[in-house]
Amino acid sequence: MATTHRQQAGLACEECRRRKSKCDRVRPCCGGCSELGADCFFVEDRPKRGPKKGQLRALRSRIATLEQQLALQAGPEPADVGSYSDPAIAIAFQEIDYNTHTGVSQLDWVDKSCEMADASIAAGWQHTALILHETLDSSGPLIEDSFKMLDPLRISPLTEIDLDQLYFERIHPMAPMIHKRRYYSWANQETISPARRCLRSAMRTIASAMSSQLRSLSEAFYAETYRMLEELEGGELSLPWTKGEVRIEQIQAWLLLAYYEFLSTQRHQSLMTVERVLRLVQLSRLYSVDTAHIPTAHEPSLQDTTSSSDAPDETFAMTEEKRRTFWLVFCTDRLFSPCSKAALILSEEIISTRLPAPESNFQDSRQIEMNFLAETINDGCSGPHSWFADFVQLTALYGRCMIHRRMGLATASIEKESRSFWVRHDWLAAAAEEQAGRFQERVPASSGFVDYDPIQVVCRMLPQNIVIYLGNTNDMVQWKTEDQQLKALEYEQKASRAAVDIADIAKSISNLSCFKAHPFLVEGLFSAGTFLTTHPGPAGVASSNEMWEAGIRKVGETLAYLAKAQRVAQEALDKLKLGVPDDNF
Repeated sequence: MATTHRQQAGLACEECRRRKSKCDRVRPCCGGCSELGADCFFVEDRPKRGPKKGQLRALRSRIATLEQQLALQAGPEPADVGSYSDPAIAIAFQEIDYNTHTGVSQLDWVDKSCEMADASIAAGWQHTALILHETLDSSGPLIEDSFKMLDPLRISPLTEIDLDQLYFERIHPMAPMIHKRRYYSWANQETISPARRCLRSAMRTIASAMSSQLRSLSEAFYAETYRMLEELEGGELSLPWTKGEVRIEQIQAWLLLAYYEFLSTQRHQSLMTVERVLRLVQLSRLYSVDTAHIPTAHEPSLQDTTSSSDAPDETFAMTEEKRRTFWLVFCTDRLFSPCSKAALILSEEIISTRLPAPESNFQDSRQIEMNFLAETINDGCSGPHSWFADFVQLTALYGRCMIHRRMGLATASIEKESRSFWVRHDWLAAAAEEQAGRFQERVPASSGFVDYDPIQVVCRMLPQNIVIYLGNTNDMVQWKTEDQQLKALEYEQKASRAAVDIADIAKSISNLSCFKAHPFLVEGLFSAGTFLTTHPGPAGVASSNEMWEAGIRKVGETLAYLAKAQRVAQEALDKLKLGVPDDNF
């Protein structure tokens, strides 16, 4: 009796192949497709699986050519081995012989894998990956050392020197918190503390991001620095039964990473990093540097790196470094909060740290006593002039404007609170005008910004931004009386003049290097550009309308210039073109 087959000879239909079901191969329509009512069709000519004829031979030839080129470039000069400062790299170059008569024959692992692949083509190439993996493992330390040489962070000593110099030329002017001589005293030491290692890596991370030639290293530096800081913070500080010690270098490293993330438009990540920095500042009590304080048994403290052998001027430099680190964090809290619409963390009432000293006194370790913030803003006490101190005062006013807006939005319907609103409003506007007048006395507007540092530029722009912020606050509150509406209109006109002034300032920013621009410049320009685009110029005045359009054009051109170095500027320019409100930046 003849045997019967359950399936017809040939290929399965496409519908059964798609559903991965068994096909009886009955033509013109198989049983499965008949039951489902699906279209049944067969494909007779299918391309063969696996590499085409000659592809493996061409691959072997191409790899051989590349290896010969590498041998010509790196092999014949043994004198270059000694030029590497990292012993691991030098050993790796000594162990690799690029000649064809090595212990590992030329392309031996490629030939073996290709031969096994040829033999397994008919079987569906099931074992090719396993064979290649085992062959690579058999190469031993040769491959491992090769990967070490490809590590992007194994840079030459000259590159390290370039990055350190770039930091103090381009980053320090906008974040002046590190004493240059003290940094160089330990930066090149072989054994340094983990916190200082993190700070050095963070400085090189943001320095590489501000370099056109070394920017490709910034992402690798960032990942390594973040990992090191996470490991450092996961030590004693996280244990509930021990008293952790917060190093000043740890806070500085996290702050520099926050700046890097902000400039790289990693907005959400930068806000989380700022929150971490604020927590460390609170734990270390940097807000009370100039107040004698003895930590309790369960309270982490800022580890003091001062030794008994330090000279008095070096002690001043270390104390001033703590002050400057705190004030940078304070300013960051004020300037980053509008982006997240979060409440301010550092309150002015708890601060007992003196304002930062002039840069020359800081770097030369010449002791000088500065006023406290409350004495300068509330009481009007004058003291030694410092651009950094001016920046802190303006940022504090900006923070008070934020608090003022939130209080006004919450209590606008209460008549008594409405009067308090205008008292605060007038005081803040007068304080901003006073600060702007002081800047004009020190630096005439006609002198430009050719020789000025980034903080000076921000000090000129911030008073105008405060006026714009107060004008936008008027727009958010619903006023009922005619007097309130007239007063709101008056402040709107002041904000219009401030926006035009910022556009004039933007014209001079192109004289500065885009790599040295302060991060807040982008927010200030975006605020002015948004105000000019959302508020029409004076009606019926042709010259004013032309000035309005010219101001918008200047702001856009300046943002495009800054976007060459700061991706956050390109983001602001795109949002300005799309008409995104200022509060959503």
